[in-house]
Amino acid sequence: MSWEAVSAISSSVGTLLVIAVSWVALRQLRETSETRRLQATLALIERLQGGLLRSTRSFFACHQSEIKMILDQPDGLAALDAFLSSRDALHGEPRSMAEVRQALAELEFASLLCLHNSLPRGLEHAYLAPTLTHVWQEMEPVIRAIRSTSKSDIYLQHTELVVVLAGTQRLFEPRSGRTKARELGKLALRGRSASQIRSYRGLPSSSPTEPSPTESAAT
Repeated sequence: MSWEAVSAISSSVGTLLVIAVSWVALRQLRETSETRRLQATLALIERLQGGLLRSTRSFFACHQSEIKMILDQPDGLAALDAFLSSRDALHGEPRSMAEVRQALAELEFASLLCLHNSLPRGLEHAYLAPTLTHVWQEMEPVIRAIRSTSKSDIYLQHTELVVVLAGTQRLFEPRSGRTKARELGKLALRGRSASQIRSYRGLPSSSPTEPSPTESAAT
């Protein structure tokens, strides 16, 4: 056998080995990615169902009428903070509005993952959308009060967007990824426009005049 034939065979074998090694590496990478995605999913569920957020939801559900009367006061948010701090809170219950906001921050984290297509679609449809919708309905009076006091509609705006998309069924469409990207672009554009207007007028960096996603959907 000539050296040319031996060289050709060796080159072919080397190519096959490279392809085989690449295939094995790609398979391992996919398995690793799927494992990490599963771990992230389980961690997200644990964050939404456990800890401070769960106890906060339970507390506000049990004291719904009382909290509504407090928020109806002229300085309702400060009165609610005083109410929380004056109670002998059970283990895990919020003791201040700072802890309430800390708990609600978990919603925004989950919503950002959803809007950037970082979660399995099945999890979005069967678990995340119903969960965020229920929490929003339970906590909306407090969220509105925080927005009013801080004079900013950007608080939990991504959570509100997911709730709106779920309520209008657009979250469940086959091309929901495009819908998410388009709506995120609207949020960013609205934020930049508001910032430019406030800068021109010499106003603070937030304003209550910007429409929220639910208000935009209603129009």
